[in-house]
Amino acid sequence: MRYENKVVLVTGGASGIGRAILDGMVREGARVMFTDISNEVGQSLEAELRAGGHDVRFGRADATDPDDATRIVADVVNEWGRLDVAINNVGGPGRGDTSGGPLEDLDPAAWRATFALSSESTFYGMRAQIAQMLAQGSGVIGNTASMAGVRPTLTSSVAYAAAKASVIQLTRYAALMYADRGIRVNAVAPGMTLTPAVEAHLTPEEQKAFVAGIQPMGRMLKPSEIADSFLWLCSDEASGITGITVNVDAGLSAA
Repeated sequence: MRYENKVVLVTGGASGIGRAILDGMVREGARVMFTDISNEVGQSLEAELRAGGHDVRFGRADATDPDDATRIVADVVNEWGRLDVAINNVGGPGRGDTSGGPLEDLDPAAWRATFALSSESTFYGMRAQIAQMLAQGSGVIGNTASMAGVRPTLTSSVAYAAAKASVIQLTRYAALMYADRGIRVNAVAPGMTLTPAVEAHLTPEEQKAFVAGIQPMGRMLKPSEIADSFLWLCSDEASGITGITVNVDAGLSAA
């Protein structure tokens, strides 16, 4: 129960890695606000979790909208009076962006869309979250980066790799800026993870072929494996740690 009575915000919390983080947080006693862009999905999940006795609220939000980011933090504070932990989990290739495509063919609109979804969303979230954490004198932020931003491969898109690298540098910068003001900021960089979106598009054989030669464990990671890293990194057990990126990558960074 590392998060008993802690107030937590998880953006993009209705599916995939975000859902695994949400499940872990409520399992460990947190009061959680989670966001998603889909009202239907978010409201259904809120009802399910509240029926199980968990103190959970859903907030519909577009993470690429700075006004939504500010509103959601205000909603958290109105509901529970504070914000102890925020996890910025929204990201992915933007509209028109493709993995493995040559840089010279990349549409600038696709570049901007990917940066909005995978970099600006984190900045907008942190901007609102840090303002609240400064006011209350403490807080922890965890950002979902990607191994594409640490050690890019030609299977990722150039825009996504650059956007997630910017998340890592944003994490480090904020960690330095607020280290003496009670705020910790860290990131987790997942390798290829078996989210529902991946399962829907790749057969088990295709999944294995995709990670062959990339992830030495020879398999996709589970969302719960990424979530467990956040659960530790944002807990009091990691109270002396700020400004790092934890690579959860099935051995990629060791190869």
